[in-house]
Amino acid sequence: MRNHVRNEWMKMPRPYVMAMILVLMLGAFGCSLVQKRQSSGLDDVYLMSFNVENLFDTTHDEGKDDYAFLPLSAKQTAFHKAFCAKIKVQSWKDECLLKDWTEEKLQAKMKRLAGAILQVKKGEGPDVIFLAEVENKAVLERLNREYLGSRYKEVVLIEGQDKRGIDVAILSKLPLNSPPKLHQIPFRFEGQSRAEQAKSLGDTRGILAAELKLPDGSLLMAYSLHLPNPMHPAALRTQALAFLKELSAPLAQTHYVVAAGDFNITAEENEKEQRTVEVAKDWLVAHAEGCGDCRGTYYYRPLKVWSFLDWMVFSKNLSGGGAWALDRSSIEVLTAYDGQVNAEGHPLSFEDRSGVMGVSDHLPLGAVLKRSR
Repeated sequence: MRNHVRNEWMKMPRPYVMAMILVLMLGAFGCSLVQKRQSSGLDDVYLMSFNVENLFDTTHDEGKDDYAFLPLSAKQTAFHKAFCAKIKVQSWKDECLLKDWTEEKLQAKMKRLAGAILQVKKGEGPDVIFLAEVENKAVLERLNREYLGSRYKEVVLIEGQDKRGIDVAILSKLPLNSPPKLHQIPFRFEGQSRAEQAKSLGDTRGILAAELKLPDGSLLMAYSLHLPNPMHPAALRTQALAFLKELSAPLAQTHYVVAAGDFNITAEENEKEQRTVEVAKDWLVAHAEGCGDCRGTYYYRPLKVWSFLDWMVFSKNLSGGGAWALDRSSIEVLTAYDGQVNAEGHPLSFEDRSGVMGVSDHLPLGAVLKRSR
């Protein structure tokens, strides 16, 4: 058979044979190029910011106040009951004493979080996720391994100083270019005693920095952060934003920069302090650049107010004209996963006094970096 085919080719005019060979070679090269583009994701990188609301495991971490997130069977000791009795806020005391955080509930929580995460890119999930309120690296690795199919090759979490043990983290399909760092914010707690300062400091998180390599080899500095909550003075969030600017300033000529997480800036504070306007002097602020009629990522029921507590900010070299740019049309608050929101569109916590409900009290924020063609 092979001799017959060879003989038929030999009968054809030489120019015709050479043309056929060229067509076949070009076709093979084209298929190879298309396959490479499809598999390597050369043209866009999807980013997500998500406060996952208390992703705790079911065991106690030494030195951390994680006593609410234990099985009820582990809460029967005299020490545990005495510890909880000292809590002044009744709802927190009840949670410490009565919340039954079992392995079954943890599994359900992780399954729901995975569903919310994988709602983008046709079920493939974001390329980089900026996370807040994760207890430790072990529970994050478990989420990635058991519920996200180990699709995230970089699992980044460095233990911080938060007294409850909640940390900021990053999951990334992009490779790390250097070891990650946790930068402690040099807060100034003016007018407080040393004991009061130590207590306030225990309710803060650092800024996690991960230098990532984009598909074309460009460098992306990713900062994950969780600023002091609104019970603390606005001055602390001002200090944190100033420190973020200081960290990123030396990278202006060498990196693209994205900072994302729970900025804890309420709608009231945003209006009073003109946060969006001020931050936009140095950054592209996602919900100001796009997101259309998005209402926010958090709904405060007592006052019936939406806020963008969760932010994504981008260095100005992503405004367009470079190798990579923020796709403003891609900016969105993500609500498509079943169980994330109630009938009014408000985010649903995973669990409250009525039992298992939703996913998190925050909604994820998404955006795409687009590569110039």
